[in-house]
Amino acid sequence: MASSSSADSLNQPSAAGAMDYYTLLGVERSCNQDEIKRGYRKMALRYHPDKTGSDPERFQRIVKAYEILSDEKKRQIYDKYGEQGIHMLDQFGEMAPFLDPDMIIAINGFFGLGTFVLVLLIIFPALISIRADNRNTWSYTALFTPLFFIDVAVIFCLNSFSGSDDEPEGTDDHESDREGRAGEECRTRKAKTGVNRQKALYRAFKVTYWLLFTLFHILIAVRLDNYITVSWAIIFAPWLVMEMFHFSIGVLQVREKFIIGVLEPLSNGTTPETDDEGAMTSRPLSIGERIGEILECFWPWALRIAQAVLLIIQFDSVSATPPSPAMDWRTVFIPTYLCAFFMVGSIVYDTLTGPPPMMPNGTPAPTGAASKQKAMAIAAKMVFFSVFAILFYTFIGLLIQRLRNPDPYPSTPVIFIPFFIVLSFLFCCTCCCLPMIVRSMTSAVEEEIAQRNQSNAMGNIVPADHRIADTAANSRARNSDVTINEGRQVRASQASSRNQPITTPLIYV
Repeated sequence: MASSSSADSLNQPSAAGAMDYYTLLGVERSCNQDEIKRGYRKMALRYHPDKTGSDPERFQRIVKAYEILSDEKKRQIYDKYGEQGIHMLDQFGEMAPFLDPDMIIAINGFFGLGTFVLVLLIIFPALISIRADNRNTWSYTALFTPLFFIDVAVIFCLNSFSGSDDEPEGTDDHESDREGRAGEECRTRKAKTGVNRQKALYRAFKVTYWLLFTLFHILIAVRLDNYITVSWAIIFAPWLVMEMFHFSIGVLQVREKFIIGVLEPLSNGTTPETDDEGAMTSRPLSIGERIGEILECFWPWALRIAQAVLLIIQFDSVSATPPSPAMDWRTVFIPTYLCAFFMVGSIVYDTLTGPPPMMPNGTPAPTGAASKQKAMAIAAKMVFFSVFAILFYTFIGLLIQRLRNPDPYPSTPVIFIPFFIVLSFLFCCTCCCLPMIVRSMTSAVEEEIAQRNQSNAMGNIVPADHRIADTAANSRARNSDVTINEGRQVRASQASSRNQPITTPLIYV
């Protein structure tokens, strides 16, 4: 009952004395867009200002009602929060996600899906730990079931999210705007067709990429169960194809950086208010900068390829019959060690070569302040990276120790402790902390809208001359009325005294 009363208090389309948007257009709340258009045309013709005796203010509200109800997002906000929700949407753009019901549903869905994925990611290493320590004889295909569920869920999401913005935007239905639109609509249609084609290709690329990742999981599981005995190079084939995709993307990114160049502040000291180009300009990259951009873009790809090749060689050596001499596991993971050093260099390089910090007025920061801000940015990034590196390389060190030790020491659950720490933290965030934050912010927005609706309703119910809080204009008006009334009374008394006969006292001598 409490929730229903709260919803009723929020769902006030307009204050008392004002007309509902649906009533203005003469349609029902369950109407579709065609009925809204017909209602708008009918009411616009009836109350157009050019007609004699029409109400211009009502016509403006009709136009506004059509603008709101013809937009699905604004219509949902109006249906839930009323006209004050639209006002807050226009005034506070950053609060829009907490006003849009679809956005709230999407955020909650993201939290639900994230919680589901994290639970499966926690279960997977737990199952691997039991199997690796010989506590059961389950097949690896069964142990990989949590990963298969994640793969199916991700592929379903990638294939389902086709993008609601592919639909053409609605246009105004004024009769005077229909002429001269043929060429513009044709160009717009072609542009949207090209954009939709790019979106379709990008969506197909993402689905194909994740299908390769799923195939990689399947091949690992069946190879560990000895259902197939092919070389590990075949097992890693999907990974290598994925790396080809990464290489193609890297080539496109490097080409774009070569075309754009380096952004630098203008040397003439102009500001964005006086210069059409803004406070930044670009220049071509030098030879050294081009080499730096190539290294920055392709070093992760090169290390991943090297790590894959070393793992293939090591796995083939270990699984050979009879086993052939294998490398030390510390040598196998050299690319992983180098990744940390390259990551530190990448953080420093990206921060130093990036756009300079800007002042609040839009101008580039002075040299001293810019250097200080960049140093602070590098320090903050290094702190986050250090936390990640400590956990990740602790896992790598424990794993290498286990692989080099003929005895099962350390145990597999101990090896996965860093993963359990990270996954448990993320699980708490997606399952509890972040949903509570979103709910509290949504409740604050709903409370603000309810207070505004109540304030407007009281303002229309209480007469102007009985309100406690009065405006200065009304006070001056009442004082003026009192002064006029007093003047009228004085003039009336003087007139009445002139009309009466003058009587004087008689003096007897």
